Amino acid sequence: MRRPPKAPLSTPVAIVFAVMADGMTTDEILADLPDLEAEDIAESEGLGHEHDQNETRTEHDDC
Repeated sequence: MRRPPKAPLSTPVAIVFAVMADGMTTDEILADLPDLEAEDIAESEGLGHEHDQNETRTEHDDC
C-alpha cells in the first residue's frame, strides 16, 4: 500500500488529482505549484490509481 506524500503539503492532493485529470504534465504542475516536487506528484498519481482500483472492486462487489 502506498503512503501519502512525505510531508504535509500546502497543496491538497485533490488539487494535484484535478490538474492531472485536466491533462497537465508533471513539468506544468511543478511550474504552477512550486511547493511540490516531482516525487510528490508521482506518489499522488499512485494514490489516485490505487483509489480507482478500490472503487472498481467495490462496484463489482455490489453485483
